[in-house]
Amino acid sequence: MTFRPIEKTDVEFLTAPKSLDFSECYNGAQFLSAINANNFLGLIVEDEGENSGYIVCNYSFETADIEIVYVCFEFRKRGLAKGLILEVIKVLKTKGVKSVFLEVREDNIPAINLYKGLGFSQISVRKNYYENKINALVLRKEI
Repeated sequence: MTFRPIEKTDVEFLTAPKSLDFSECYNGAQFLSAINANNFLGLIVEDEGENSGYIVCNYSFETADIEIVYVCFEFRKRGLAKGLILEVIKVLKTKGVKSVFLEVREDNIPAINLYKGLGFSQISVRKNYYENKINALVLRKEI
């Protein structure tokens, strides 16, 4: 497993059909806009020589928000999501970030278990945040 920064040339991978099997996703223009922002941090994980997943976050001063953690279906259950989160936290620390936040669907139990296993704690609930009135759990980790 290796990590590298997301670049403009990665937009095709980030928006490819295999990368879009979940509904909360950026489109190509949104990715390009995010990549051009000064507060953007995005990493791609490669496994077996292939782009296998990515993480997108933004940061400002001492806080960061993880927007997307995604691993392509055929690469799941290999620890790539955990690796992405640990790597992005390592980079965020070098930028002076002290707190990392994220939102997760309350019905996404595998993701919740991963985040809590990495030391994230629930701080609030956003009622009916996702389609079909699914709540979002807001989690935080001090780094």
